[in-house]
Amino acid sequence: MKDLKSHRQVAERFLLHIWDGQHLKKEMRTTDGETVRVECAGTWNFDSGPDFKNALIHIGGRTVTGDVEIHIKPRDWTAHGHHRDPRYNGVILHAVMWQTEASFETVKENGETVSLLVLSDFLDEDIEKLSRKISQQQGWRCPRIAEIEQIDTDALLKVIDAAAQQRLEGKIDRFKKRLKELSEDDESLSPSDAWDQLLYEGVMEALGYSKNKEPFAELARRLPLKQIRDRVTGQPPSSLPLKIQAMLFGVAGLLPSQSHRPVELDRSTLQYIQELERQWQLVEPTLGGRKMEAEQWQFFRLRPANFPTRRIAGVSFLLSRSIHKSLLSHLLQIAREHNQGLFLARAKAAFTAETDDYWSKHYRFGRTARAWGENNLLIGTQRADDIVINVVFPVAILYARSRRMKTMEEFLLNCYDSYGELASNEITRSLVREILRGRRRISSSVKSARRQQGLIHIYRQFCQRLNCAQCPLLRCAGAK
Repeated sequence: MKDLKSHRQVAERFLLHIWDGQHLKKEMRTTDGETVRVECAGTWNFDSGPDFKNALIHIGGRTVTGDVEIHIKPRDWTAHGHHRDPRYNGVILHAVMWQTEASFETVKENGETVSLLVLSDFLDEDIEKLSRKISQQQGWRCPRIAEIEQIDTDALLKVIDAAAQQRLEGKIDRFKKRLKELSEDDESLSPSDAWDQLLYEGVMEALGYSKNKEPFAELARRLPLKQIRDRVTGQPPSSLPLKIQAMLFGVAGLLPSQSHRPVELDRSTLQYIQELERQWQLVEPTLGGRKMEAEQWQFFRLRPANFPTRRIAGVSFLLSRSIHKSLLSHLLQIAREHNQGLFLARAKAAFTAETDDYWSKHYRFGRTARAWGENNLLIGTQRADDIVINVVFPVAILYARSRRMKTMEEFLLNCYDSYGELASNEITRSLVREILRGRRRISSSVKSARRQQGLIHIYRQFCQRLNCAQCPLLRCAGAK
């Protein structure tokens, strides 16, 4: 085995498992000499923000509740921009693997300092033994799996199906509330424009994954779809992607002129940036006041293909194709033909975006990309699947219900039920491995988007919150 004591050999995810499993001594001390005793390690946060939420820790003579951030070395705190991010103001402990600096002060955005704990001083086993143990055990574990294993397979599937419906209804309800807000906040917005804005906001949020959902949603609110349309009306179709990119990047605060980050100016980057900046200058007098801060966008722990810069470029192509028509109305018109295959294919195609010359070779301004391989889409089919399931269906079903289109609603629900398996993620893999192990028939039965959504709902509402008392699986098992 390679020497894990080399700083570069230890992945941060390994450290997260060390903290989550509390492979640490009971009594520890911060770098300032205060005693540390962990009462509750907190809940692993799969979204953006601190690594663990709602921890309970005794530090010195104080008992504090809050978040924990884990890094390999202390300066990762500033390298990742946490000192400028208010989402980290709730951090009560900064845990690092090694103390690579003689002195380092962890300072939050609000100016408060955070206690620093060096994990390597307090591991309960040799680091190489821990690596072997965690590699065998890593992943979520249900503490009451023995009770769930007693549930009849058909009953278990019914619970998952019910959870999927609850998740769908929750999304529909959230979109319904947002539609009401849109109508009330801007009386000049036509009903058609309100529906299009609703879909646009949902798509933007979905493109943010977990780490950039909030900034993408904010970008959609700061730069509404109607304002984009008004500014490109009458323009040649071939010019639309660049004009829309300039508006999106400019309001997002990600243009090179808005950033302090140095840009490597190869010839293609120089030409592209010059044209983008020129287009932005034309609209900056009216849009500049809405600009976001570059620090709001997260690039850390993301694959370059998923960087917000590439996703924003992808949005420009999606909007260019449908800028002069209502995409929702177009999809509903296809749905009226009651052809499931046609509707699903068209819906998926509507949210994929091929790349252009620049973004086929770059993932940030000036950052040249290695070969992307065959799948060089700015928005690929897997992300399009997620958009259709999590945005298109809830919005379209809400529309059908609001118009009392019962036949349309039934068609959409049938399409939702028959949608194929989405790409697995850490949550679905963990639940399939843990809850469904040993049940061959049921493992194949959950290979649908709807049942994946059911598993996600169960995990997020119950497992992640440690709410076993309300877990529908345990209730089905008759557990008390």
